[in-house]
Amino acid sequence: MRARKFKQDTLKFLTTLPTELLLGIFMGTIPILWFSNSPETLREMVSGLLAIEQLVHYYSCAAIIYLMATVIKYYTRFRSDENTRRINYTYVIVSDVGLGIQSILRAGGGVALGIIASPQDITFTTTLTNLTLLQIAASALLVSGAISMSRNEVAKRSERGTYDNPLKMDIRYPKITSL
Repeated sequence: MRARKFKQDTLKFLTTLPTELLLGIFMGTIPILWFSNSPETLREMVSGLLAIEQLVHYYSCAAIIYLMATVIKYYTRFRSDENTRRINYTYVIVSDVGLGIQSILRAGGGVALGIIASPQDITFTTTLTNLTLLQIAASALLVSGAISMSRNEVAKRSERGTYDNPLKMDIRYPKITSL
């Protein structure tokens, strides 16, 4: 049973990777290749596409808040539909902010691939540098793929239908039945 579940999860994870690769290419590689025609413009593009350290820390904290909101949403049953709507609304906002780290990972992986694909006279990279950049790109896109898969799984599993009680009590107009 567990081996089959592991295989299913592995296949789900592998199906997210082409999408993550394409998003990384669109977010980082294409801008690098399109606008970098000298070492100076390459340096400017890389610094413009990559997030500064403070943003990385902020989005890491936001990801932790997103994780806590996911746990609350997934493991808590609310008694009223109004509370369910409130938590769903809050969760949508928190998830959009909390998954900003995923955009940083995608752009970072794409930038690394863009530097590898750039002409040698612009980048002045060595084979060892290219291998390191390839490892960075693969790591960033793998983590982003894991985030995508977990987000999709949580969304799928946490959408529980509300229980509709067929017994309704109308206390405003009680029906009096005579014996």
